[in-house]
Amino acid sequence: MYYNSGLLEIRKYRVQSLITILLFIAPFAMLMLAFPADAFGWFLLAASYFLLLTCKEIRNSTALFWVSVIVLTLHHIISFMNAYIGTTLGADTDAMGFHVAAQIQSSVTGSFELKVGSGFYIQMLAYLYKVFGPSQFTGQMTSAIGYVLSSIVFIKLMTRIGVKRHQGKLLFLFGALPTVFFLTTVILRESWEILSFLLIIYTALGLRHKKSLRQFSVLFMSVFVLALLHNGMMAFAPVIILLSFLWIYSKKEGENSTAGKKIIAVLISCMAIGVWFYINNSGISSTASSAVASGSVVDYANAYRDGSAHDSRASYGISNSDSSLFGLIKTFPLMLVYYMFAPLPWQIGNVADIYAALESMLRFFLLYFAYKTWKKSAGEEKRMMKYLLLTFIALECLWSLGTINWGTAMRHHLVGYGLLLLVAGPAMFDRINSLLRPRLK
Repeated sequence: MYYNSGLLEIRKYRVQSLITILLFIAPFAMLMLAFPADAFGWFLLAASYFLLLTCKEIRNSTALFWVSVIVLTLHHIISFMNAYIGTTLGADTDAMGFHVAAQIQSSVTGSFELKVGSGFYIQMLAYLYKVFGPSQFTGQMTSAIGYVLSSIVFIKLMTRIGVKRHQGKLLFLFGALPTVFFLTTVILRESWEILSFLLIIYTALGLRHKKSLRQFSVLFMSVFVLALLHNGMMAFAPVIILLSFLWIYSKKEGENSTAGKKIIAVLISCMAIGVWFYINNSGISSTASSAVASGSVVDYANAYRDGSAHDSRASYGISNSDSSLFGLIKTFPLMLVYYMFAPLPWQIGNVADIYAALESMLRFFLLYFAYKTWKKSAGEEKRMMKYLLLTFIALECLWSLGTINWGTAMRHHLVGYGLLLLVAGPAMFDRINSLLRPRLK
């Protein structure tokens, strides 16, 4: 009798689950019928919610589940508005340029040639459009999928780094920051750059404790995709490879220091960088990586900054005083400060600048709490924090060389933002709670 009762409960649960799934799918099926040109986009929208449920941490945490769903829904609302109502913030020149270029390329037949930077992103979209038809909504949903995957990696990084406090708040700040909110829901590369960068960090942390071919493959593939997505990231690839392998094979807590591990780290790094030089010289390169390979970084940085100086009203106008390496070293600290914190108070001219200044203030506080977290840590945790912060700083230093206005800088900051938030966020929220607690009593 008890056996039959158990079977009935199992069948009842299965029927309820099936009805729930059908009720979830039904609206999307209707939208696919109503907008046949955007059918694949609506399929990706439905798939984005299922992707969230593949993450064990999201299934096991009510806070992470609801924050994930709410923030993703807000992202989708922006996509819907941009596709069917009117252009949203950040969805004008670059986003529409990518969409139109991919639409044209999808109708052209010819031999395949792998490109770097915006050309690679356009190729990705063009092949999608070739298979499923050109659709602005579909293009936007690919960015949404990139955001969903990056948020899952962000959550898993919390576990790998050991972040146990304020997880829901951190995820909300990661996904609902206005620049993330608007720029990862339109046809731009940012969501995929964020995903690739976070995957590199995630796999490097895993390889520190357990070496596996699968994780090495994910690491190198993530570096390769990040390098293909942006000209500057092609130049950053050897830097992050070197930092990651020095971390993976560095001395662990309680372990005797051996020259063997250091030699392995250097050899693997040299081999990986050698492969990078080979790829760069074989034609899969960018102007930035070619400048690194040829040793003409200073000339390239000066030419790039001069060429983009008139791209935006938000230019902060810091340039190299001469074309020598010494001139770059002398000017670089000021370049970095303006890149990180512009617009400064005297540069604010409109409402958009006020928001940019607020975001710079958030970045300043995160950097402050990141430093405090590193100083308070010890042992293996301190080594991990050192790797994370060095990687973040190296990324921001490279971006600063080729960035001349805070509008572009806000987009570039998004790539490393999640990592900085993971390092500094728990300490920042602890401090906020300690300040608010006396008032709440």
